[in-house]
Amino acid sequence: MLITLTDLTTGIELIHRQYNAASGGSGVDPRFTLSSNNYYYTPLWQIEQLAIDASLSGHNFLLSVLGSDCQPTGHAGYVYLDGFGAVTPPGGVPEPSAWAMLIGGFGLAGAAMRRRRTAVSFA
Repeated sequence: MLITLTDLTTGIELIHRQYNAASGGSGVDPRFTLSSNNYYYTPLWQIEQLAIDASLSGHNFLLSVLGSDCQPTGHAGYVYLDGFGAVTPPGGVPEPSAWAMLIGGFGLAGAAMRRRRTAVSFA
């Protein structure tokens, strides 16, 4: 099985993944199981995370899935796709210099308050 994700806006192929379950091929993907009839299959849904950079928002994409090179009647030449969605990336973490400026600012404010003279009055 071959999965590719192409950014049609820039013409760049972003993801190219190949899964090989053929015993005579380059190796067996560990997600495939060998049946008693000497065929490989996936017993559970396979979840694929196709992560793309947030800077590509608004671009047009082409997702291609190819299921081929199987024994006759090994599969009907199709792959099930389900559950497309988007995951919002987490917010940014402050840089160390931002933390240093914050701590330094609190220190300067504290020093200014400490140096302030208070007038003492006696009644």
